[in-house]
Amino acid sequence: MKIQQKLATTLGIGLLLCMGCTKKTAEQTQEITPHLKNTKHDPKAIPILDEPPLAKTNADEAWTESEFQKADCEQPTYELDSDYENRIIITTLKNKTAPVEGELNRFRGRLVQTGSELLQGKMVVDLASWDSQNGPRDTRVKRYVFGLEDGKSTLSKVAFSVLTKDAVHTLEGTASFRDHELPLKAEAIVEKSDEALSLKLKEPGRFTYVTQPMMKSMMDFLARCNHEFLSSFVDYQVDLKFKSVCQKPAAESQR
Repeated sequence: MKIQQKLATTLGIGLLLCMGCTKKTAEQTQEITPHLKNTKHDPKAIPILDEPPLAKTNADEAWTESEFQKADCEQPTYELDSDYENRIIITTLKNKTAPVEGELNRFRGRLVQTGSELLQGKMVVDLASWDSQNGPRDTRVKRYVFGLEDGKSTLSKVAFSVLTKDAVHTLEGTASFRDHELPLKAEAIVEKSDEALSLKLKEPGRFTYVTQPMMKSMMDFLARCNHEFLSSFVDYQVDLKFKSVCQKPAAESQR
């Protein structure tokens, strides 16, 4: 009898503990669908309009030096033209139909021609420069979507290649974001001269940026905005102009 009572007590405690664990596990493994659903959405509620300022973030001021040492010029090398209005445009969808567009305004980039039909590129993008012309929303995105607080780095490192062999140029690469790498793949339009190179996308690229570890913060974001849905993907477009940083020898330039 005592053994049965002890077993029943042990099972009871185990079930109580398991009930809490089951709930937590369900939240952590919530399916990532194209449009995340806010299960607490209230169509009559007023969204929270204010957002507290971010705690200290880490936008490493040495990032330009550490990532972009002086070009060795063994191969044709181009860096972003500071006189051009270079743009990185990101678009998401709220409530399945309403596009929300913003831009990342602080970044550096370099392209190296490693073959007659191949370009290798890298960029460093400061996610804290996100701007969608809505201050409280931008702070909310940086806090819940980008996860920039508590001294975490605000920088995303991008590595990519552009193959210009065929009529349709192909861009492929990755961009670091929170705890993972985002895949980049799109058809590109490259126009190149001896002194400059421009890069655009034929059509916006798309990637899914949400992962399981982000789900809680994404649900918090949806709750504060009172959106019913938010896309787990974004579309991206770029308009970039690079200029040569390698001077040709005088004798060669006069040919």
